[in-house]
Amino acid sequence: MTVPGPEIRRVQEAAAAADVGLAFSVNEINGSGSGSTLYNTIVYIDRDGHLLGKHRKMIPTTGERLVWAQGDGSDLQVHDFGFAQVAGLVCWENYMPLARYTLNARGAEVHVAPTWDRGGPWVTSMQHIAKEGRCYVVGCAPRMELSDIPDSMPYKQDYLASAGDRISSRRIRHCRSRWKDYCRPPTQRRGLSNSRSTSGGHSRIAISARHGRSLCSTRRI
Repeated sequence: MTVPGPEIRRVQEAAAAADVGLAFSVNEINGSGSGSTLYNTIVYIDRDGHLLGKHRKMIPTTGERLVWAQGDGSDLQVHDFGFAQVAGLVCWENYMPLARYTLNARGAEVHVAPTWDRGGPWVTSMQHIAKEGRCYVVGCAPRMELSDIPDSMPYKQDYLASAGDRISSRRIRHCRSRWKDYCRPPTQRRGLSNSRSTSGGHSRIAISARHGRSLCSTRRI
């Protein structure tokens, strides 16, 4: 899709109707140029539906270079969402120290890190970024519903058989409640001050508070 473009305008309308701010990744086509180059891009839309900006991944990782072109870094900006200054980097671009420094120096308070990764080293990196930048970090993998996978695909049933009871919407309820808590005005937040964050001994995922501690649990509630 192009940014801006008709698909993005639909998302802007949805964001305004739901009164939510969005930061999400898309496959962006360079509509203002050849129309044949793809970028891995984060798009920022505020709760009023305004397109605040975008960021193209600067260095596609290994085999990604067969698909996506390089961004130029000119869009490393921080965006005002009202409740916080929001910025982000794409996937393993988060391992680039000078890119992180740029966003920290510009006052990022919430750092988004869309990725495919969910392993232990990645979670540790998210915690480090939170501690380094004294910011909140939201690390998320692509969302996919089981209904998005055609039943004709043989690996679907194999996956369901191997996953067992690990597939449960209850897993993310605790995370949602903690993130909603952060989005409240500062005087209404519970346990999310600069001096303390609550992890309660839960296993960690890639949503970290200012001291690198987990806000959410991956265990079933």
